[in-house]
Amino acid sequence: MCLLGYPRLISRENFRSTNFGLVAEILNWFCQQLDVNSGINFLIKTEQERVVFVTSVVKFLNTKLQIKLNPKRLYQADNIAVRELLNVANFFYEALQLARKGGENNEPSLYGFGGQAEDVREMRQLASEITTKGASIHDFLGQEMRMKNQRDQVLQRTYELGQIETALQSKMKKMEVEISQKQEAIDSISNNEASLDQKIDKKSLELQRLRKRLETMKNIRPPFMDEFEKLEAELRQCYEDYVSKFRCLSYLDSQWQELEKNEQQELEERQVSEY
Repeated sequence: MCLLGYPRLISRENFRSTNFGLVAEILNWFCQQLDVNSGINFLIKTEQERVVFVTSVVKFLNTKLQIKLNPKRLYQADNIAVRELLNVANFFYEALQLARKGGENNEPSLYGFGGQAEDVREMRQLASEITTKGASIHDFLGQEMRMKNQRDQVLQRTYELGQIETALQSKMKKMEVEISQKQEAIDSISNNEASLDQKIDKKSLELQRLRKRLETMKNIRPPFMDEFEKLEAELRQCYEDYVSKFRCLSYLDSQWQELEKNEQQELEERQVSEY
């Protein structure tokens, strides 16, 4: 970290116990070297602020350097977090060495790693592509002996012109038959599509006609409605008369029962007085 220009001395002793403040300071310093206007807020007072800070730094470094860090390990801020920090520090160190080999004799600036980091990232991508291409070429070369034997066998065969013409004509006829079948299938699909379109149009017209008929029926008053309303009024009046008479009948019935009860009591009292 001193070679990179970090202003403090750091050792593993600083991380024997949880030291989130130092980890956050180092991460913020890395982000400042890449982009002074990174937009990352260095707020770590509360647990929520620490989580947001670590998450933002991990996303920022992944975008800038293509380095994937483990946010949980960084949040632990112990010896395990040192491994994550070393991944970023090694990247910066490689960029510094590349700049020195390129002829830059000045001391590294605090904000001078942005372009170098991009160069190192491009070189890593190119190295990965070269490795992939080399593996593919190696596989192809491994198949060369088998392919060479097949080519030699084909080249050693002697073909007569008549056989070649017959084979080509046979292939052409098969292709013509296949093309004809495909064309018939396409024509059949086109006919089916046209038939379906006609049916859809027919059903749409029928639906529109039925909707218009429904709207017309809603607006038309049936001829029997006058008589229906008249009979409905008479029925309502009959019902009211029935209810009124039923109430009167119920009242008279209750009065009659009460009268019978009183007469029975008087009869019993008279009989008792006679004895």
